[in-house]
Amino acid sequence: MTSSSSSQANSGAYSIGSDLNIWEKGTNDLFSGQETVNLSITIPNLNSYSWLPGVYTGKLNYKEKTRNFTSFASPKVSPSSSDVTVNIDAFVIPSINKTSINLIIDDLSYYRSGYNSATKGTGATITVIHNIPYTLGVAYTTSTGNFSYTGTKGASQLIYPEISTSLIRSSGEVGLPATLIRGHGYNAVESVTIIPAGNTTVDNIDFYVSTGAMKSNFFRAGTYTGMIELPITSTTQANKSLNNINLIFTVSELASITTGQSNVDLSFTNVADYKNGVSKTVPGQLVVSDNVPFDLTVKSSSAFFNFNGVPSTLPSSQLNIGPAYGKSDIKQVNSLGIASQKLIDNGTQVLDKSIDVKYSFLSSPQLILAKKGTYTIDLIYSLTAH
Repeated sequence: MTSSSSSQANSGAYSIGSDLNIWEKGTNDLFSGQETVNLSITIPNLNSYSWLPGVYTGKLNYKEKTRNFTSFASPKVSPSSSDVTVNIDAFVIPSINKTSINLIIDDLSYYRSGYNSATKGTGATITVIHNIPYTLGVAYTTSTGNFSYTGTKGASQLIYPEISTSLIRSSGEVGLPATLIRGHGYNAVESVTIIPAGNTTVDNIDFYVSTGAMKSNFFRAGTYTGMIELPITSTTQANKSLNNINLIFTVSELASITTGQSNVDLSFTNVADYKNGVSKTVPGQLVVSDNVPFDLTVKSSSAFFNFNGVPSTLPSSQLNIGPAYGKSDIKQVNSLGIASQKLIDNGTQVLDKSIDVKYSFLSSPQLILAKKGTYTIDLIYSLTAH
């Protein structure tokens, strides 16, 4: 509000039923005729209210107040009131804090229990400013619903995975479960019917891939890129969509190998053992996982077995390692030595592959002449990219 001369304009917060002094004129500012007062109205604290579409009206009444100057005529205010009208159209204004979501797959455990971006904090936050109900959906941007794959070795392919979504509102409410499936259009993940104070709904959307889908679609090391959209529908407005989101799975090269028995005993107990040698098959001795083509090798830690902590005359070459009877999942390695030898050459990607191993110790003159006792040697299994 503005006024002329030395008059004083006031500002303040108005509450229903109370008077607010908006303009003053002192005794030294007497005048005749009329003076114009410009009045500005603002509405603070919009976030405290839920504004619905429509026309809001109110009335401001003005009245004069004198300061007991009985020798002067009372001032007159014109107009004595004014109408205040607020027009609010229906609106739904969505936004998202990311246009690209990179889901890092850096551990084999995701292929055993599934992947959930909520545990990694890699989902997205959706903010919708609205004054009408709406439904938020999720869909592939195309009916094919494909992801493009580029491998670490340059291979490429199209895949068609199923990816589930979960949505949690900032207030803690859980949205509807939905699964992205090729050719199925969009699925609703949230239906908002209540207009909150401040007209703002904030959602966190995350992505879940089941154990089966992780193994069948995202196991090979490389980058998988797909595109999804988040359409918003309402009954009173044209449908809208947030920016398309690039959903990227970055899969690291992952490998692991574990042994079932840390100690394998080959005992010579009779003449036949010394004559023919002994062997032992250990079921599930090796459990191998690798998401790139790989080689599995074995070698001994030294050229000779140890006896009482010192090298003996029994060479490691007397030990053979190979597949269990009737199996061919690993090669036969004869005459084990300190140089690595391949049990698997250019193996295909596997997860938790169990391998039975047969250990054989051949008869030899050195064995017959060896002192009685326990001879030990360490074997080293290794996984390397092919």
